[in-house]
Amino acid sequence: MAEFIAKRVRFQNGEHHSVLTRPGGLPVHEAALYLARHRKRGLAANSIHSVCRVLAFLYRELAQANIDLLERIRPGQFLTAPELNRLAEAAQYGVDDSEHAEKEGQRSRKVIDIKRIRMRRGPAAVDVKAVSEARRSATDL
Repeated sequence: MAEFIAKRVRFQNGEHHSVLTRPGGLPVHEAALYLARHRKRGLAANSIHSVCRVLAFLYRELAQANIDLLERIRPGQFLTAPELNRLAEAAQYGVDDSEHAEKEGQRSRKVIDIKRIRMRRGPAAVDVKAVSEARRSATDL
């Protein structure tokens, strides 16, 4: 499955920018032009990134179905009804439900179960009161 990923970049001046990358890691030119149009309108960075994520979904689904949308648009064709239905069905599920997110989630999971940490921990240290510690150190002198 081709991995088109919506990446968020933050410049040194604090400005956020979203980029859609193709499987080789290079940006998708058409998507970059489309996102630049949204930037010129003054939309918020999160809104532009949301559009970028939708484009990533569209490109992934088209790649999975072996559809070159640009080649179809040139002669005036678009997606057929079954292809649109398949795209609509895939869009109904959240990103967490898709195979791509499942694979990504397993790779970058950083959640640690607190019970496992408690089991690794040694026995609790014995509490020593400040007065008894002061007496011990006074007798040592």
